[in-house]
Amino acid sequence: MRKLDGQFECHRVESSNDKTAIPLVLLNETFARFEQNCKQFEFGNADCDFVLELCGALLFPYEIKEEFAQKAQDLLEGYLIAGYPEATMWPMVDQGSVSHGSYRLGETLLLNLSCRLQKGYGGGDPTMENIAYYIKILPKVIDRQFPCFLLDICGPLMSVYGIVNTGSSDVICEPLVMSFPLIFFRNNWLMESLVRMCASLKAAVKELRDRCFQLDRANEETVSFQYVEHIHRFVFKAKDHTGKEVIIKFAHQYGQQVHELCSNTGFAPVLLFYEILSSGWVFIVPRRRNAVDSTDARAQLLKIQSTLAGASFVREDLREGNVMWDTSGNRVVVVLIDFDWSVSIGTRHF
Repeated sequence: MRKLDGQFECHRVESSNDKTAIPLVLLNETFARFEQNCKQFEFGNADCDFVLELCGALLFPYEIKEEFAQKAQDLLEGYLIAGYPEATMWPMVDQGSVSHGSYRLGETLLLNLSCRLQKGYGGGDPTMENIAYYIKILPKVIDRQFPCFLLDICGPLMSVYGIVNTGSSDVICEPLVMSFPLIFFRNNWLMESLVRMCASLKAAVKELRDRCFQLDRANEETVSFQYVEHIHRFVFKAKDHTGKEVIIKFAHQYGQQVHELCSNTGFAPVLLFYEILSSGWVFIVPRRRNAVDSTDARAQLLKIQSTLAGASFVREDLREGNVMWDTSGNRVVVVLIDFDWSVSIGTRHF
């Protein structure tokens, strides 16, 4: 978003430049857990009963949008925030932006609902209206993230988006799951997926609420990192809690064996930590090494490939963003920092 002459402008992320938008599931772990839960969350009878009631209530056409929105809000409030007597979803109008159900904790928006009778019926796009409402209720002084779920119900179609600010003037909004028709289908997979999505959303809203009350588990050891620079795609320069510089990389898959082999032979930075996140992404933290260009980089890369081949490993992706040059010693040393597609020879086709 950008503020120009007192007006907010929303822009889609440009795909033609060199910058890669960070996926929403890497910006906030609640979104990551919700996305993963939509695939495997265990639901109960109460969740099934809610979906049957929701579909039954919103299946038939409405002529008045306010009646449609009020019915959706009543059902969602009774399900998503049940157990919190003081919690409600209120229809609101803020600086011209309409909410058909705003669930806040103090001034923090956790969930917002926007409804339309059907697509193309006029009155604006429900997703953009949801985004506009989120933007307008952000505090004037933004000193932290404000993650929020945006719920669209357009006719019989329900969609769930996540939105979070990445600074004082930028937000990222993405769909977190497929859109579901609120119609009774003789398709067990579709109906079960809808129930699982609703149950996952209920758990996610509770998680956002609990985090506002700082009810996180305090008995787990945590290490914090401060991001310093966005190097390339999903590679970042950062500092750990002691102030030491490290590299942080996010990947869909990771060859730990190849990384450790390269590290032991001096072809890669030392692996400090890695973890498979709830979103399925791999969080990798190697030690940082100084990076500059080198005329003998090609010869050293060929040596690395030869060493890996001798150990029955293949490393197929040697683009610039996956290689680093270290000049901290008496000579330039080429190292690898990317092991997404590193596997044993003969185990995979590329």
